[in-house]
Amino acid sequence: MKAKTNSINSMFSEWITNAVIEKIIKDKFLSTEVSKIEKPIIGFVSEVKADKQIEALNQPELWFVNVEKKVDWEKVKKDIFSNLNWDDVQIGEPTETEWIIENLIQETSPKKVFEWIYDLVLDNASNTLLICTIMHALSHIDYEETYPYGPMLGMAMLGHDDKRVVAFSIKTFSNWNSKDSLRYVKNFSPKQDWAKKEWDKVVEYIEENGDEIDGVFDEENYSVKMDTRTA
Repeated sequence: MKAKTNSINSMFSEWITNAVIEKIIKDKFLSTEVSKIEKPIIGFVSEVKADKQIEALNQPELWFVNVEKKVDWEKVKKDIFSNLNWDDVQIGEPTETEWIIENLIQETSPKKVFEWIYDLVLDNASNTLLICTIMHALSHIDYEETYPYGPMLGMAMLGHDDKRVVAFSIKTFSNWNSKDSLRYVKNFSPKQDWAKKEWDKVVEYIEENGDEIDGVFDEENYSVKMDTRTA
């Protein structure tokens, strides 16, 4: 009996030690939020089987967290440029650039990815195809995930000399359909007459049917009047 008790104590002590190590690793290396442990420690301990074996499947999620991957940003840039094609930028269709961005978000964090995209566009402001491709991709990603760099980029591109860039910027805000954007979109307007008319229509629609500010992080509150993922 004493041997079994010592075995349990040893396993429990090892589990606590590993959990503490994982927490230190998380605090030191992770910049994104980690899912909370689903079960309290006390609840976990109470589930130890009759044979006193602790199953890996019952261990906290924290044990399985992956540290952020190192990204070769120059290679990512080359991949994006090599896939640029006007024929691929179609209404309602994702581009290869969109998949690249989604993968980057999974490997790093939204903040890091959209900071990089913001700089990429500003450094290539004369590349209309690149900008339109980027804005098309951002319009298919949730507003709150791109914020603030996505909206900042969209507002900046409203003043671009190429009407295609302006059109894609307007489309991006239309797709996002977020009332949170009303804080600033009502104070800006494209300089071209045709673009101003389209912009005013989008702003008016968002005012009437946009996703509520307090509900933008809750999918249940997304507008059912317009599917913003189809444009």
